Amino acid sequence: MFIDGMILTDSGVIKTQNNLPVILDGVRLSDGSTIANISGGSVRIDGIELTAGTTLASSGGGAVKIDGIELPATKTLAMADASPVLIDGIKVPESKSIQINIPYDIGSTMLSAATVDTIVTRFVAVRSFVIPANFAGSRANASKVAASVATFVLKRNESTVGSFSFAVGSAVAVFGSCAATTFSAGDTVTLTATVVDSTMDNMNYTLAGSIVDSVQ
Repeated sequence: MFIDGMILTDSGVIKTQNNLPVILDGVRLSDGSTIANISGGSVRIDGIELTAGTTLASSGGGAVKIDGIELPATKTLAMADASPVLIDGIKVPESKSIQINIPYDIGSTMLSAATVDTIVTRFVAVRSFVIPANFAGSRANASKVAASVATFVLKRNESTVGSFSFAVGSAVAVFGSCAATTFSAGDTVTLTATVVDSTMDNMNYTLAGSIVDSVQ
């Protein structure tokens, strides 16, 4: 089949009669069937941008943008402007997955003053969740300032995860450093008062955690 100097071979490959690249409205299909812009820039087809030298399945090079959704070379799905991605009616292939983070916050109150080794909270996890490094996003306060240092320790089963403390004269706790920690279903979560202020009551805390899952 000949179309304005182009030939469609039996195998379905478009090429010119003299095997030069095929050019359609500034878009070039080279002998190797690579789509590229004549100027070397990005190719846009109905809002889909195919950056120069890459393909939709590329593992390197620039990003692919489809209606504002950006698929970088790392295969991570994200909006080009870093805002959340909304997916409606899109099926993710079985070989791919999208990681989601669902907030899973843990909170409680200690109504009366604690003694050493008082268990403030204890429960068994029924699903996996993660406490981020350094308790990022977590908060703890009390109804009045501490008269002496008060420290509370979080444990996963019998292993210490980290702690937070109230300094003398403060009603807001400072969280210590810790590694991101995953609690699995069946793990025991315990918060214990290890250093106490006998005058402290109405201590409130919320640990900011998340459920990490993959959608296929």
